Amino acid sequence: MNLRLRKNIYTIILAGFLTVGLNSCNKELDMAPDGYFSIDDVFKDNIKVAAFFEQLL
Repeated sequence: MNLRLRKNIYTIILAGFLTVGLNSCNKELDMAPDGYFSIDDVFKDNIKVAAFFEQLL
């Protein structure tokens, strides 16, 4: 492989990783500033509802 083609491949791979990495952290930004979810946010998601009721037991 010549150097130019190898550099293009590495650039494409790096761009792909950056795209996936930057788009995957949206859920972390949905939390309230204090690190807790509001009660409305809890009951919008089935997994959070299950975790809420498990915490009560």
